[in-house]
Amino acid sequence: MVNTGGEMVEVGSKDIASELALANDFEMLPWVRHLNQVPDLAGEIGERIANRERLWNIARFYGVKRQQLMRWLKADPERYAEYEAGLEAMADELAMDTLDEVAAATSETVGVAKLRTDTYFKFAGKLDAGRWGDKAGMSVQAVGNITIIHESS
Repeated sequence: MVNTGGEMVEVGSKDIASELALANDFEMLPWVRHLNQVPDLAGEIGERIANRERLWNIARFYGVKRQQLMRWLKADPERYAEYEAGLEAMADELAMDTLDEVAAATSETVGVAKLRTDTYFKFAGKLDAGRWGDKAGMSVQAVGNITIIHESS
């Protein structure tokens, strides 16, 4: 049960298929009505995703299952566009975080920094393949050497 401003609504039933069988219309499902009552929820979800919050945490915050929240987002192209914009913003941040990792690397942490940057880039490529994927439309060529100087105390 979730409080929707004075009214208690049951939103997270155990079987989504049985909910759909009982409901003649997707918009009439209790958890859909609950989500529809939150102003600019899709925009808020996009912002929270951009800030690297996991979808299941967001769903739990609103008292629904992750699958229910995803179905709600996909049911409307504008809502889903907000979600995708959040994923693209998260991909940008992950890609930019690689610069911080490299800048902060020392001779002792260069291996960890490489693992992190590789992981960040790979995940960014999954989130936004057009900009950060292996087949993105950009080419980068690096020429030169990097020297790491370790000063002992």
